[in-house]
Amino acid sequence: MADNLAARANGPMTSWIDQLRKLTKQAADLQDLLDLAASAFPGMDTDTMAKVIGQELMRARLTGRLDAQEGGADGR
Repeated sequence: MADNLAARANGPMTSWIDQLRKLTKQAADLQDLLDLAASAFPGMDTDTMAKVIGQELMRARLTGRLDAQEGGADGR
């Protein structure tokens, strides 16, 4: 299930997340990051951005729970 969820979420969001990671490294503070993100993604409204971030947070949470139920990534 975790692999399926990751595959579905990663495809369309990979380039967006990569760009956001680069912006995070460039930003001096949170406001700077918001300004950089707004200029890097001019066609994306804040509702869409919030939805994408929410989906990624949910994916991370679910993947973590599944990993914990399966005994962790290293099989313990």
